Amino acid sequence: MTSNLSEKIERAKNLAAVDYSKLTNLEICGDERDNNFNGIIDEAPTPTGPNVDWSECNLAYMNLENANLRGADLRDAILTKTTLNHVNFRGADLSFADLSGADLANANLSGADLNNADLSDASLHFTISNDAILRIADLTNADLRHVIFYGADLSYANLSGAILFNANLYNANFYHADLSGAILFDSNLSGADLRGADLTNADLTDANLRGADLTNADLTDADLGCFNHPICD
Repeated sequence: MTSNLSEKIERAKNLAAVDYSKLTNLEICGDERDNNFNGIIDEAPTPTGPNVDWSECNLAYMNLENANLRGADLRDAILTKTTLNHVNFRGADLSFADLSGADLANANLSGADLNNADLSDASLHFTISNDAILRIADLTNADLRHVIFYGADLSYANLSGAILFNANLYNANFYHADLSGAILFDSNLSGADLRGADLTNADLTDANLRGADLTNADLTDADLGCFNHPICD
């Protein structure tokens, strides 16, 4: 395991040193071949920038802090444990991407498509994700403190064990989402769609549920010290 981690870290260092101006052939991500003969497989074929096509590229363990990836194509990309602090992902396509363990603190994911993305154990605190699409996304044990999910679609998403302390979830869609064991302390769930959601053992202490729809939601053993809703203690 240690050897494998060392190899990944060394690979990330090599990627950071790529001089794109000297490459005569572009890498084709996803074919598991070294198309540009630089000794690295499936690295990003172009420098960072808006609208880049990095679909299926392997960007694991890289440091992309402050990058502008607005409108980028990152479908099926591997971003495991990648540093993505303050990255602009507005309107980007990250569907089916692997972002497990990634650091997305203060990133902007507004309008981004993260359908079926793996964000398990990822850090997204203070992330802005207004109107983002996270249908069927895996956010188990994710750090979502102070996140802004205004109007985001998290239907059928798995947020079990996620930390959503002081999160702004106004008008968010959690239809049939798994929020079991999630910490929603001091969160704003006003207008949220929680129909059929699994909230077993969830902590809703001081959560604002004004206008939230909890029809058929499972509240077994949930802490209901919330306010502005009939279910609240």
